[in-house]
Amino acid sequence: EAAAVAAEEPSGLKLAASPRDSESPRRLQILGSGNQPVIELLRGVFLFRRRLRVILQGKDWLHVMLPRQGEKKPELRFASPTDACEVQGNVTGREFEVRKRGRLVASVSWQRPDGDAAPRRDYVLEALKTEEALPVLALVLAIETVLGPPA
Repeated sequence: EAAAVAAEEPSGLKLAASPRDSESPRRLQILGSGNQPVIELLRGVFLFRRRLRVILQGKDWLHVMLPRQGEKKPELRFASPTDACEVQGNVTGREFEVRKRGRLVASVSWQRPDGDAAPRRDYVLEALKTEEALPVLALVLAIETVLGPPA
């Protein structure tokens, strides 16, 4: 029996994910109602292995490139300028904001219920209620997939 990946809580949706023992598969899917993929993450092969392609509801939406030597965050290439988002902050440390046309739409951070000195416990994505959640979730999942497990 499959375990739930997302659970609705009073504060919003909580995504549960765990590290894998082996290298990630080439294709990851998040399924919606009717078992249809709503988010697909496709790893590149050979010359394009630094690239991750994101398909959102059946449409090519985003390409994410691994950070190059000395860079702090992945490069984002959106298929449409109207979908373009920016990430600002400490992306590799998982403390960043997502902005669309300069407007804050989501934030990603570690939850430390016992204060800043406490160990990191939950990794949380908070999006504005007025923002469509699926693209924000797809963006954060793509960044996580490209960066790998947090240090």
